[in-house]
Amino acid sequence: MLLRHKPTIDRFAVHKYLNYKIAGENAPYLHLSLLLNDCIARGKATFEGGVRYLNASSEMFGIISCADSLTVIKTLVYDEKKLFKGSMDKVEAVLKAFYDNDGVQTNLCVIGKDDLENAMVHPENYQNLLVRIGGFSARFVTLNPVVQREIIERTTYGA
Repeated sequence: MLLRHKPTIDRFAVHKYLNYKIAGENAPYLHLSLLLNDCIARGKATFEGGVRYLNASSEMFGIISCADSLTVIKTLVYDEKKLFKGSMDKVEAVLKAFYDNDGVQTNLCVIGKDDLENAMVHPENYQNLLVRIGGFSARFVTLNPVVQREIIERTTYGA
């Protein structure tokens, strides 16, 4: 029975190979690579042969979100010391209320409205500013201005 589907499986495999090849050429995904087996031992990023088995499933996006979150925590808590336990009480209360009321997914923004607006005016100063959009990260300054404005409005709702 599997042989009957071999042409479809082969096309799918080629399609996935091309996705990985293009992704690897355009973004090294180094933080993601730190969370997957073999990358460090091989000294290669995920899409450059670092992992033994590539996986094209939705958990990849969860791993990317985890890598992004760990980077933000390291930067804000340990490197820049902008956040500490006392400053997180309000955030903790909001998250507890959200999940106690059957909330499913949360994306927290840790950058101010002024920074986002300045990035629109002076993109050269904000090349490393990443924002979350529907399950993936994107460089803010490369997004269409309409999308940038929507992110600012969504991020600063009620602020």
